[in-house]
Amino acid sequence: MVIDDEGNAISQEKEPSLILLTVEMNGKTLTISTPSGKKLNVEIKDSISPNDKTIPCSIYTDSTKAVDCGDEAAKFFQSFLNRPDVRLVRHFPDLSKREYHPTGKGKPFERQLRKENPNLAFQSLTAFHVLSKPSIEDLNSKLEDQKVSEVNFRMNIIVDNCKAYAEDSWKYIKFKSGALLCNVTLIQRCLVTTNDPATGVMNKKEPLRTLREYRIPTEPEVLEKTGPLPCLGIGCVVWKTGDIAIGDGVFADVGSQPKMRKK
Repeated sequence: MVIDDEGNAISQEKEPSLILLTVEMNGKTLTISTPSGKKLNVEIKDSISPNDKTIPCSIYTDSTKAVDCGDEAAKFFQSFLNRPDVRLVRHFPDLSKREYHPTGKGKPFERQLRKENPNLAFQSLTAFHVLSKPSIEDLNSKLEDQKVSEVNFRMNIIVDNCKAYAEDSWKYIKFKSGALLCNVTLIQRCLVTTNDPATGVMNKKEPLRTLREYRIPTEPEVLEKTGPLPCLGIGCVVWKTGDIAIGDGVFADVGSQPKMRKK
């Protein structure tokens, strides 16, 4: 996670050009690359070292703790974002989990989701975000001009060879290794989806305008977790851990399809 000098999380909402970075994992090394070819290699350690610096951080109004990734990582992001106040931090399982501090009483749907996801680190509302390729393709068929890609939606897991929006109805998702995810909510979409992956510039209209026409839930039990916002993809919690890989088969326990507002 990138933070400013006060420990506040910096996302694409504040720095849209972050979308231009590419990330690759190779063993225990995380490589972050800029469009110009500059690279940052970050060692993914299993535990905190005695010399590591722990920093209090804020994600929106929530508080958490993180470990600083060092001056080399900080200089990489300071140069890329052209601001001297940013640093890269990471989470470790041994650190305290994120504490929920809503503004006032908090939004009802936010409170409900946080009850079901008490162990978040840097994630927004759930540990994993699952989206299907056919859902993106169907959305693109409705967009008149600029199309979108997986990069616009920042999912952890993308699934293919299913019907568009089929993932909405998947109650549980099982992988070959036995890893098991539980679907707890549809994912509410925000302004970051309007960020162009090729330029790092937000248009602040599409795909949100089109999603509002046909992807706002209508059922009270769904709205309790999403609010009246356009949704695409599902948020999941981990019920059983395991390794997953590209090409793995996906097995779903299918429930009812959530109803959506019609244009």
